Amino acid sequence: GLELIAGLDAASRDDAASCVAALSYAGRIIRLLAEEEHLVARMAAVDLREKWLHLVERFVRQPSVQRDDLTLVFELLMRQMAQWPVEEAAWVTDRAIGLQTFELVRQGHYLSLLSKVESDELTAEGMHLIKARAVQRYIDEDQVFYLDIMRRLIDLQRFPYFERKKVLDSIEDQIAAAEQLEKYPQVAVEILLPNTLLGLKRIADDRARCEGWALALAKALDTTPPVYVTNPVSGYPYQVLGNETMVEVLGLTPEQWPQAIRIPVR
Repeated sequence: GLELIAGLDAASRDDAASCVAALSYAGRIIRLLAEEEHLVARMAAVDLREKWLHLVERFVRQPSVQRDDLTLVFELLMRQMAQWPVEEAAWVTDRAIGLQTFELVRQGHYLSLLSKVESDELTAEGMHLIKARAVQRYIDEDQVFYLDIMRRLIDLQRFPYFERKKVLDSIEDQIAAAEQLEKYPQVAVEILLPNTLLGLKRIADDRARCEGWALALAKALDTTPPVYVTNPVSGYPYQVLGNETMVEVLGLTPEQWPQAIRIPVR
């Protein structure tokens, strides 16, 4: 984070060399975080890489930036793409952490899994012990529900996000309908799975942002572009446009990038 701040400062001073140095150092941190087989680290990498790309956007618009500078930034991004981690490992780790959560509930620590606000509300209503016992009562069925969904999610990792969408929609419907079950899987539905489903989408958006910027930089440099054809979230093709003064890449969703990616041609 501090290196990105230093990069923004360098960009504000039109100091291309210092900005590239900051992008390089921050890029190494992002790669290390992304390689960890743990979703907390993976999500941190997603957040930092989005900020990293916003710094790239600011940098490429600086008047002093030359073709060699663009080349260095393109190489930094492609280094991250070349070392993109396999998603399945992080989800397997997440499932193992989920199983530890169920063991905590079995040992009577359900309330410690809640936020202070949630715990205080239950205590104020005199419901904290009743709620904890109710969750424990159906913990085995809760765990079975969780493992079934996690197995299906892990099996989907080999497909692009847009090809998983129908199955993900059916899983979301199954989670929504779980409230009607007599043995409500509360730990799975309220604690574990919401962040899991959100994480899947955020990782796919991260990939799409990087692909879009890689295509834009390659076009601006008039070099062989990487073979990225379709947005992994929407399934629609990227559009790479350019003239003598400006390169544009279209095809990202508003959540991925709020406008077209634009790079002035040097």
